[in-house]
Amino acid sequence: MKNWNNGKKDKKIRGKTIGSENFTGKINLRIESAEDHTQVNDFCVYLKEIKNLKISSFNWSESKGLMITISLKDTIPLGDRLRQVPLVEEVYKIKKDITVVLDTAFPATDTPVVSGDEGVATA
Repeated sequence: MKNWNNGKKDKKIRGKTIGSENFTGKINLRIESAEDHTQVNDFCVYLKEIKNLKISSFNWSESKGLMITISLKDTIPLGDRLRQVPLVEEVYKIKKDITVVLDTAFPATDTPVVSGDEGVATA
């Protein structure tokens, strides 16, 4: 029987990691691993704080998922700037698009997790 994954683990194919390379102009950010719209909104709040960056549009497609188009007035090291955002786990480039992987870890909280029958309504 043929091994379809050729012995490789479930490793996602990633593009080239970007860091201090300078970017300018129109850029598509492909958002990966977003938990919900609140997380995307929080990410956009951080984006708006980056000097000379403007959010141009939001698009969604079944094949690419959520794309945020930004424009950069001046050159900046976009990968480094995006990694400074607390929600960002990874930044890499495939072809012309930059993929931003948002952290899906649950935030630390002091609220205890409900277990057993606690919080279950009974009739």
